Amino acid sequence: AVEFLFVFTLATGLIVLMAGLMTSRERRAREWAVLRAMGASQRLLSTVQNVELLSLGALAGAMSAAAALGIGWGLATKVFEFEWQAPLWWPLFGALVGALLAWSAGWWSLRGVVSRPVALTLRQAE
Repeated sequence: AVEFLFVFTLATGLIVLMAGLMTSRERRAREWAVLRAMGASQRLLSTVQNVELLSLGALAGAMSAAAALGIGWGLATKVFEFEWQAPLWWPLFGALVGALLAWSAGWWSLRGVVSRPVALTLRQAE
């Protein structure tokens, strides 16, 4: 039951992340069109997008893993009253998984935004 709840929570989080990215898609496209019109390259904007998604995912994953460790410690020592050794590599693993999941969800929902023609995007913004 706990594993099912974990998978359900993870899937729900990914759906919320993709919905948030989809709602900001047009705003992001307009901002990037302006930056490209001012001289930013498509490669630079793609790199910025990747760094943003990877760092936010890593931060969310590390914080989630640290919170899970804290809750696990509290349950083990206070509720069930047994010794518990915290696996300290979990926040690193959580950061890695979070970064990969956020990057893949962001890539899926924002693909094509960076390469959209500037004139088309700015014409649609009017």
